Amino acid sequence: MANKYLSDLQVEKTDEGKSYYTTIIPSQVQRDLFEFSIVTRGIQRFDNLAYQYYKDASKWWIIAKANGMVDGNLFIEPGARIVIPSIGL
Repeated sequence: MANKYLSDLQVEKTDEGKSYYTTIIPSQVQRDLFEFSIVTRGIQRFDNLAYQYYKDASKWWIIAKANGMVDGNLFIEPGARIVIPSIGL
């Protein structure tokens, strides 16, 4: 299965000509049969969950978007039920 989110980074340039990466966050994260959910214990962070499940902390936005929590806050309260979507791994 191909990774649905391989092209989630793009290169931008500043006015001074310096290059940097920006994350492209699609309007919707696809739901599929391979996703599962967890209940957080203690305060969790989206980037830590992304590293744990995808081996890539930069994919934090996939988990955040799937849970309707893209507000710039990486922290998740204890006891929250969080959906971990498959990214085709």
